[in-house]
Amino acid sequence: MSLTGSSTYNLNQRPAPAKKRKTSPHDPTPLSIINACTRNGGKKTALTPTKRRSSSEDRVAPNSDSGYSTKRRQIKLEDMDPAEQKALQIKHLKFFSEHYEFINEGANTKAFLSDDRKVFLVSKKPQSFKNQEPKCKPHPIAGVPTVYPVGSFQIMDYAGPDGYTYLKNILQHGCPQPDATTSNQSAETLNRLSRDFRETVFADLLQSLRSLHQQGYTHRDIKAENFAFNPSTQKASFIDVYDINNKNPEKLTGTPSTAHPLHYAYLHPEKTDEILNKYLKYFCAKHTEYTNHIQTLSSSLRSNPNYQQYEQLQTTLSTLSNTDPDIETIKSTLASLENILKNDLDQYEFCKSKQNFYGTEHSRSLAYRSKQVPPLTIELWKKFDTYSLHITELLFLLVQVDAAFGNSNIRLANQSNFIIDNLTNQNNFFWKFYKIDQDINYLLQLIDQDPSGTKTILSAEIQRIHTLNQLFFSVKHITDIPTAETLVPQTVTPSASSDSSDTSSEHSYNSTPPAELTTTTASEAPPLPPPPATATVKPDSTS
Repeated sequence: MSLTGSSTYNLNQRPAPAKKRKTSPHDPTPLSIINACTRNGGKKTALTPTKRRSSSEDRVAPNSDSGYSTKRRQIKLEDMDPAEQKALQIKHLKFFSEHYEFINEGANTKAFLSDDRKVFLVSKKPQSFKNQEPKCKPHPIAGVPTVYPVGSFQIMDYAGPDGYTYLKNILQHGCPQPDATTSNQSAETLNRLSRDFRETVFADLLQSLRSLHQQGYTHRDIKAENFAFNPSTQKASFIDVYDINNKNPEKLTGTPSTAHPLHYAYLHPEKTDEILNKYLKYFCAKHTEYTNHIQTLSSSLRSNPNYQQYEQLQTTLSTLSNTDPDIETIKSTLASLENILKNDLDQYEFCKSKQNFYGTEHSRSLAYRSKQVPPLTIELWKKFDTYSLHITELLFLLVQVDAAFGNSNIRLANQSNFIIDNLTNQNNFFWKFYKIDQDINYLLQLIDQDPSGTKTILSAEIQRIHTLNQLFFSVKHITDIPTAETLVPQTVTPSASSDSSDTSSEHSYNSTPPAELTTTTASEAPPLPPPPATATVKPDSTS
């Protein structure tokens, strides 16, 4: 059979393939997918990959941290009534409790640790989701672990045990990381371990705080429970950092025990006003009392012939030159008259100083009343952060002092315990406002008077306590307190020589008590509670 026509047939040309039909939900499952499924006998209703997920992968919380997913969850949560929100929160807590290791708990959250060293911070109470914008991943900040909000919980990298754990170890064992050999170590070795830990931790924290403040962020709740130290990396970092990305100065948070008195006044305005009103009346009454004394003494002196002659001779002496032949006679006469009037003049000067003291305290106290406090600003929060960081460092220093002197000098140990108890007291506004610097000075005097060689071991700690007292605690105005951006992390290594104790005593602090301590009697000063018998360090539950 022959082929005719103009077209020729090419044996190498293949026919065009037929177009594939689009699959539909009614089509059977391909065999390749069925063979890749093992669970439930390979049924189409439970298609599960053959690759088995690890335990950590199998326990990933069923939430995405994308902005879109967060917004969708919030829309759903906003439609829930309070009972449904509470049930969801209980469900989340139960899920994390069953699948993750519980490591810590705060006032508002519980922390759980996963196998891959991730920490889940889960709220203990149903949160209000009204008027909240979707939260995206926060911008990383140097020295601060990044916290990723995912629904009603947060995720962050594990940063190590918190500072309160190390604080308890120093108080109980003499060093921050005790082991089997701790009981055999000398007091000097244990204090050196505590010093190395403290200097490393607070140098890192100060550097992190400087970085935070330079970028316009603030922490707002610095305390021992809110920083962590990782023994493997030997690095310290802040935790409980959920409010760091909030640059709104009106966002009020903090812990009263470590807060600056002005910070405390914002946290508890009614309680602060109640305390201040009592002492404002006291200061006003004392100021009026000494003002009346001054007027009485002044009238008495003016009517005294000896005082009149004394004033005339002083005026004459001020007009004479040093070459006048009568100047020596006038000086000797003035000296004898001053000796006669000494009692009245001393009383006048004493009353004048007390009048100035109570007048200053009255004016300073007025600035902390709720109606007079300045508006909150980021710059003010920076000062609050710096103060709280160094209050926390002071607590570590005093625990070291207590561990060193606890058994050898009861009077000194009681004073350190008294300050520790006040530092951990939630209602310590009055003490921090009026008495902290005086109590620290008294403690340093007791250390200086200690006859043992323990103060040689603590020379670096003594120097640091004195420095902190001058920079932060003896300062009466918030504007004079430095910020972290102006401070440089410093470490002090004590000299090993026996002369170091004398040198440190001369240069580390002033052993002379303040004028208020030498001139104010017990009946004039507002009473304070007696020092406790033993040191107690209480965790702060407020966050």
